[in-house]
Amino acid sequence: MHNKLLSLIACFFIFILFSHQAPAAGSYDSLRTKTGTIVKCSPDGKGEGCVPVGEAMRSLKKGSVLHLMPGSYSSSFDIDVDGLIIEGEPGKYCDASIRIKGKKNIIRNLWVGQLECETDVTIIDSVINYFTCEYNDKKMEQEFFNSCFNSISVYSYKDNKLTFTKCNIVSDNSHAVYFSWGDGNIYFTNCIIYGKNKLFSLPERDRGNDQGVRIMLDNSLIYGEMALADGTSKTGVNNSGKEEKALDLKGLKRLAKSLMTKGDIITERPIFKKELQARNFGPMEGGGGRGMHFSSSSYSSRDLKVFILDDKSPGKDKNLGANLNEEGFPVPEQPKDAKKTTATTTPAPTPAPTPAPAVKPAIEEKAVEKKPVEKQPETVPGGAPKLF
Repeated sequence: MHNKLLSLIACFFIFILFSHQAPAAGSYDSLRTKTGTIVKCSPDGKGEGCVPVGEAMRSLKKGSVLHLMPGSYSSSFDIDVDGLIIEGEPGKYCDASIRIKGKKNIIRNLWVGQLECETDVTIIDSVINYFTCEYNDKKMEQEFFNSCFNSISVYSYKDNKLTFTKCNIVSDNSHAVYFSWGDGNIYFTNCIIYGKNKLFSLPERDRGNDQGVRIMLDNSLIYGEMALADGTSKTGVNNSGKEEKALDLKGLKRLAKSLMTKGDIITERPIFKKELQARNFGPMEGGGGRGMHFSSSSYSSRDLKVFILDDKSPGKDKNLGANLNEEGFPVPEQPKDAKKTTATTTPAPTPAPTPAPAVKPAIEEKAVEKKPVEKQPETVPGGAPKLF
């Protein structure tokens, strides 16, 4: 009876997980155009309508739009205001570190070095070199749409949810997605996840505390040069596990709390317009641990073509990943009929129909061959012979 109950609970969980639907692309259009009181900030406070970082932080209130001009910011942004819109100049790099504590903020059109967030957030049409879901003890939901990342780090105890839809994670770090501890849910729909090293670093499974990461993959391409994941397996409470590497989906399922797949999952190596170069990690880099230091002057601050699939790449025609312009920056996808334009000029007049040639009786044509006709028959308008 006990086993049957557990089976029913497991089936219910699987149903709930598979019934999760990624937000539709159209649901983000209103966030792309949402506006408010604009606070314009530049690294030195110069420029038309611009203020320095300190003054910008003091000016923010719920509903404000923090507009960041490109450049290198010596001061970090520590933001504790709810309901903000934080945006950049599309395709222009902000060498900055941003930490968000406020709730339900929106990040859009931003290309930034480091972003930490410890509450609900929505990120659209952006490039974030290093994103951190920072430690806290509260549940949160974070949504990522049509955006690109080099590295994701998650530090959380609670049953949080991260949803990636049409995103690219292309990493030369030791892990593309790093989980420190705790449990949570992470969803990937129509995504490209590639690691020069490994894709996932998963926390130790602890069945007694029901800890572990639930992963759902839906119509995505995933590939790690060294492995799909590494982690520590555990068979029960207080039993020490062993470190393992997952080389395929079966191994990934063993290390995760659960793995659900849906649609077409491609596990072939992607080919990009610009291939990643191997990087030497410093003492604090690449370890995937808390307090890790990243250099915001990495390759991603110079060349976004590392996110663009080559025409010969697996998954090229599968509508995977962010919609990127020629430089590799995410842009909204245009409707299929966007190239069609409505004619505004006056249409050319329709030419008058050419009158049909006069038709003569066959007997008359024959008579013409024998001798000239001295008088042509009179016709009515339209060319037909007049009948007498």
